[in-house]
Amino acid sequence: MAASRYEVEVTVASARDLKNVNWRNGDLKPYAVVWIDDGAKCSTRVDLDNADNPTWDDKLTVPLPPSTRLDDAVLYLDVVHANATDGVKPLVGSARLPLRDVLADTGIGARASRSLRLKRPSGRPQGRLEVRVAVRAPKR
Repeated sequence: MAASRYEVEVTVASARDLKNVNWRNGDLKPYAVVWIDDGAKCSTRVDLDNADNPTWDDKLTVPLPPSTRLDDAVLYLDVVHANATDGVKPLVGSARLPLRDVLADTGIGARASRSLRLKRPSGRPQGRLEVRVAVRAPKR
């Protein structure tokens, strides 16, 4: 399998106004999972302290899958509750960011900041996710 010509650097900064999917059992313990199309997933650490307004500031490097064209690529972001027990739905919310939007603003290599609206599994908006995204050629 050929290595991708591009990678996406995603800094997942924070989220606010999340729904506590764990309200019966205590505080929300959120983390973020990011991936591009059908590619490998990466995740932040779990924020154990800030419940529905977590702060991560974790930098993740996500490879662009070789079968994906850069203009068609979509960055997916899920906020998930860690250590979910039976009866707790672990997905807090999801967002999508077409990489063409980042490229249109900044081109290759520069960082774009985005405030993404999270959607609950029902489709209702709930909370926001703050990210910084840059598309770059991978370091050799």
